[in-house]
Amino acid sequence: MSLAIQPQLRLAVIGCGKVAQNVHLPALARGSRCKLVAVCDASREVAEGVGRRYGVDRIYADVSDVLADDEVDAVLVAVGDPQHVTVTTEALEAGKHVLVEKPLGVSAEECRPLRGVVARTGKTLQIGVMKRHDPGIAYARRAIQEIGPLVSFSLWYRASADRYVDETAVFLPVLRDSQYRRPAYKLDRKPYYLATHGAHVFDLVRFVLGPPVTIQTTLAVRNDTYSWHGLLRLEDGTLGDVELTVYVESDWSEGFDVFGERGSVSVRTGNPFFLRPSAVRVFESATASWHKPTFPDGDPYLRQLDSFAASVLDGAPVAADVSDGIAALELIEAVAASVDAGGAPVHLVSTRA
Repeated sequence: MSLAIQPQLRLAVIGCGKVAQNVHLPALARGSRCKLVAVCDASREVAEGVGRRYGVDRIYADVSDVLADDEVDAVLVAVGDPQHVTVTTEALEAGKHVLVEKPLGVSAEECRPLRGVVARTGKTLQIGVMKRHDPGIAYARRAIQEIGPLVSFSLWYRASADRYVDETAVFLPVLRDSQYRRPAYKLDRKPYYLATHGAHVFDLVRFVLGPPVTIQTTLAVRNDTYSWHGLLRLEDGTLGDVELTVYVESDWSEGFDVFGERGSVSVRTGNPFFLRPSAVRVFESATASWHKPTFPDGDPYLRQLDSFAASVLDGAPVAADVSDGIAALELIEAVAASVDAGGAPVHLVSTRA
C-alpha cells in the first residue's frame, strides 16, 4: 500500500539576510510541506549566492518581479522591520499567502490596515513568532490551564553576549553584499532591542498566560546593555514580573515559572538557534508529584513552516495571525510609554491570544 503524498506549498523567500540564511532557508531544506522555488533580495549578489547554495534558479532582486511569478504560491518575508508592512501588503494584494518575520511592523498603527487587506484578499497571513511552535512551550501552555486559578508568574529573556560566537559554530558563513552596511534602524539600540527581542517576550506572555491589562516598566542602561523590568497584571487580576535584558555576559537565559492554586509549571528555553525544545517541569498538587515530558522534535522554525503550510493547504487555524502581531506591538509600545512616564502604569485593551 502506497502512502499518499501531501501537497506542497511553493514558497519564495523575500529578504535573504542573516536570519533567512541562518534559520529559514535551512528549515525549508529540511522540510517537506513547503518547497523553496524562488529567492529575492535587494542585493542581486546575495540572491544569486543563496540560489546557488540551495539549488534555486528563480532569482530576483525586485519584489514586484517575484510577486508576479505564477509559480510562487506564498512568500516568507524576511526583509528589514521597516519594510514588513509594505512588502506584506504588496504580497497579499498580489494573491500570495504570507509568513512574515516578527515584529509585524514598526508600530501597531501602521499594521492595523493589514486586517482589512487580509479580509479583502482572503489570503493567509501568519506572524513568524516561532516560540509558539516550540513543543515544550506548547505543552506548558496546556499545563498552565490545568493549575489555575493563577497566583503569580515570572518570565525572563536574557540574550547572551556570546550568541554570535555560538552562531559561528552552527551556521554556514552568511553571504553578504560587498557593499553591506548595517541598517540605520538597528543602530538605535533601545527601540531596536525592545522591538526585535520584545516581540518574542510579549507574544509569549499573551500566548501562555493571556493578555495583560496593565503594565508598568522601568529600564536600566549600562553601556550597551539594556534591561527592562516590568510588572504585569492579567485580566483575572494575577500579577507577575517580566525581564528583558540585551545582552548578558553569561549563557543564554530564558524561561518562565507560573504558580497556580493546583500546581506550578517551570520552563527553561535555550538558545533558539540550537533547535532544542524547551525543558518543562510540571508539579501537580493533587498527586504531590513532578513530571517532566520529553519531545522528539524541537525545531521551531520547521514546525512553523509546517503550520503555515497546513493553514494554507489544509485550512488549519493560523498559529499567529494579524491581530496577534498587532497586540504584541501594542504591548511593546506600552512598555516604552511606561518607561518614558517614569514607570507609571499603562492600561491596555484586553485581546485574547
